[in-house]
Amino acid sequence: MSSSTCHFNLCKYPALPDTVKCRFHRHRAMCLAPGCHNQVYARGLCTRHGGKRLCAFDGCHRHARLKQFCSSHAIDKSKKMCAHLGCTKQANVRDHCVRHGGRRQCHVSGCGTHARSGGYCRRHSKYGQPSTAIGDDSPFDVDVELLDLDWIDGDHSPMWIDDVKPIVTFVNLMQAIVGCKDGSRH
Repeated sequence: MSSSTCHFNLCKYPALPDTVKCRFHRHRAMCLAPGCHNQVYARGLCTRHGGKRLCAFDGCHRHARLKQFCSSHAIDKSKKMCAHLGCTKQANVRDHCVRHGGRRQCHVSGCGTHARSGGYCRRHSKYGQPSTAIGDDSPFDVDVELLDLDWIDGDHSPMWIDDVKPIVTFVNLMQAIVGCKDGSRH
C-alpha cells in the first residue's frame, strides 16, 4: 500500500496528514502482527492473529462463541433436545423435533400438514384470517335513504341519465348509492 492511502485492508480513502489512517479509521488500532493491515479485535490483535479465542474442542479451528466453544460444539443447557433415540436436533413441541413429531398440526380437521402461520398450513391459512362478512364494515354496509334515489324511476331523471347505458347491475346500483351518499348527484 502506498502512504497516500489508508493502512487498513480494502480502504481506498486518503490518509490524513502525518498518519497512515483515513478519517474513518483514525481512532481504530492496527493489529500488532508484522505486515497485517487489519484492525484490532482484542488484546492488540485482529481475529486472524489471535484476537478471538478458538474453540476448545479438539481439532476445531473455528472461533469460540458460547463460552469456550464454537456454535457447533457448545451445548446450551436451556434448550431441550429431541427425545427420539439418536437424534441430536433441538426439540420444538412435545420434546421432539419437527422430523420426529414435534411439529404443530394444522387446525383443520383431517389435515396433517405442518402449521406455519396462525395455526394453519399454507393451504388453509385463509381460515386464520379475520372474516369480512357483509355487515362488518364492508363496502356495502352503507346507510342511504332511498328517498334520495327518486331519479331512478325515470320521471325525475337528471340530464346525464340519458347518456348512461340501459344495463344496470346490482353492483353498479350499489356503487351509485355509495357515490351519492352525501346527496350530490354527480
